[in-house]
Amino acid sequence: MSIHDNLQQENLSVALFIYCSEMRSKVIAENPDLIFSTEIAKKLGDMWNDLEDRTKYVNLALEARNMRDILARIKMEENEEMKYICT
Repeated sequence: MSIHDNLQQENLSVALFIYCSEMRSKVIAENPDLIFSTEIAKKLGDMWNDLEDRTKYVNLALEARNMRDILARIKMEENEEMKYICT
């Protein structure tokens, strides 16, 4: 599996997580018979599989990934600055 494939898979995983976070309360409200988390997760997974256009969620996942990279870079730069301050 190439790096590109790994990134696509990661983006889809994050997109699914964002979708589930957005839709969870709606699913619970519309399906009061779903008591267990596993039932709710199965319903959300089925809805995700039926979703024709995932573009919105993939774009949100890409934005989240970019923010994560920016924050990691800032933290790395802060750590470098602290190294010089402490010595």
